[in-house]
Amino acid sequence: MSEEHSITHDLRAERHALILWTLIARTYHHSLQEIEITLEQHGLTVMEFDVLAHIDAEPGLTQQHLAGRLLVTKGNVTYQLTKLEGQQFIERRVNGRCNHLHLTAQGQQRIEKAILSLKALHTRQFAHLTPEEQHHLTALLRKLTQAPRATQATSPHAPLIEV
Repeated sequence: MSEEHSITHDLRAERHALILWTLIARTYHHSLQEIEITLEQHGLTVMEFDVLAHIDAEPGLTQQHLAGRLLVTKGNVTYQLTKLEGQQFIERRVNGRCNHLHLTAQGQQRIEKAILSLKALHTRQFAHLTPEEQHHLTALLRKLTQAPRATQATSPHAPLIEV
């Protein structure tokens, strides 16, 4: 392969990679907007949903472990918990020096309804793809997420989904 052809091929590959990244970013942004609208109908923000979902997935989770999973400051977690406690969605149970977090009946009901709405939203979002296209897309996205990279981040939605 000539050097000129190689450079042209590299430029095309770079351009195509940029187009793919842009499409993934736009898809994520559009999806996040729909998620925000859906959660707003349940009186929740994405952060509040994340907090409730983590506590739902692991009742008794400590405040410190929650902060580590959400990848936000302890102050931000404290603020969110105080807000959710004021709405009577969670309760903190002190055991020694740790606050263990539990959903109240009202919090359990709120997260269950929000999860049902999000499942319906995601089903609608992918309804225009055939089952074969959905499986193919899943395989491609798994391959992308399993590619080697410099750092490994965890998803804040990890307790909700298995991929």
